[in-house]
Amino acid sequence: IFMVLTVVFASVPLCSAAISASSGSGNSHLAVNFVGAVTSSDNYDSNDKTRLTYSTKPALGGGVTFDVPLGANLGLDFGVLYIKRIHKTEEVTTTDFIYKEFSTYTARAYEFPVQARYWLAKFLAVGMGAYYVRYIGTVRQDYRLTTNDTTATTIFGYSKQRSYSELFRKTYDAGVMASLKVRVPLGSLLGIVVDAQYLFGLANTSATWRSTKTRDFQGLAGLSLGF
Repeated sequence: IFMVLTVVFASVPLCSAAISASSGSGNSHLAVNFVGAVTSSDNYDSNDKTRLTYSTKPALGGGVTFDVPLGANLGLDFGVLYIKRIHKTEEVTTTDFIYKEFSTYTARAYEFPVQARYWLAKFLAVGMGAYYVRYIGTVRQDYRLTTNDTTATTIFGYSKQRSYSELFRKTYDAGVMASLKVRVPLGSLLGIVVDAQYLFGLANTSATWRSTKTRDFQGLAGLSLGF
């Protein structure tokens, strides 16, 4: 919460200075967007894929972003989002493949995206930039061990909170991103904004010899207050 408020209040002088730029001709405009977020996050791991597979599950979040005009059709987008990343793993254990292990990891984080935005039309824009993710708290692990057959009988399982060091994970992520944004006006100041984003992780999030990087599809939608 403190980081969200810091971003909001630190952005006020920049947004105020940009009002004059947004009042001119062109498609870029000044706006504050209050959005919900859906993040579908996947892991790309250097580990052997013959016994270990990854999948993803969409997770909800939200936050605030700012559109600041830099010219007639060029703008700068930045903000802060509270997100969840959910990764699911399935692994065949032992040399005779008797059992299967299923784990679901749920991590919470703050995401800080920064993008250069080019408005192709009044309501449509493309963006490219970078992001930084800082994980918070602990990771929830839901674990289940089953038989490796058609019955998939559960032998045992558990759910517990685990630290990042315990899971040999780093507490940050960073990479590049691209997006497609649509803004539909509902009046002179209010509008609906929808933003489809792809995040390509460059940082190795594993604290071991393995190389683990994230790939996220993210959708934002909410209200846009424009000036």
